[in-house]
Amino acid sequence: MNTTLLPPRRYSVIVTWDAESETWLANVPTLGIMTFGTTADEAFEMAEDAISGHLEALIARHLPIPVEDHPAEVRSLTVR
Repeated sequence: MNTTLLPPRRYSVIVTWDAESETWLANVPTLGIMTFGTTADEAFEMAEDAISGHLEALIARHLPIPVEDHPAEVRSLTVR
């Protein structure tokens, strides 16, 4: 089944730099999936593909599709 048959869904994607692997990581907390890219934009695009694939797998297995009730909130702090 194609995910285009689903109603539109919004998921938070948190993109961060990982110095150890020297890649950008894209985390989708509601779905428990993570992917990566060589740039932040690429990681975000890869997350879109990963989300679609994950949702297709859930549909194929007749499992519930997670709904993100509250979007992630990311803030930066300066600690002294």
